Amino acid sequence: MQKEKDFQLKFTRWAKANIQETCAVELKLAKGVSLPFNSVADHQIINLLSAHRRTLVFKIPDVGYDLKPFDCFVLAQVKAYIAILFHVKRGDNEFYMIPIEDFVRFRDNAARKSITKEEAKSIASIIGELKT
Repeated sequence: MQKEKDFQLKFTRWAKANIQETCAVELKLAKGVSLPFNSVADHQIINLLSAHRRTLVFKIPDVGYDLKPFDCFVLAQVKAYIAILFHVKRGDNEFYMIPIEDFVRFRDNAARKSITKEEAKSIASIIGELKT
């Protein structure tokens, strides 16, 4: 798996079978042994924290030819995660869902500018495995 869109497709299938509650998730594909913290954009952190702590309202854009499911959604005090899949070798399919507040706390206290697979695994609240 070498592209985030591939991770997205497989994660969607996994989530349909395994997630039983409303949550917000930002997917990241790390091509190597660590993920730079700056690969998670500030606006993504802000919005995940907002969905978790308060309320996030998002209008789904009216673009493209696909039929959208509805106009907007509201996420109020839901769980929010950064989900990271580390692609080091062919067949890597374990990913780590880290609660947003734990991710931010780790980032803010880290000596490095990135998070390793082992560190992500140690603070993840959900460890998932994608079907190949």
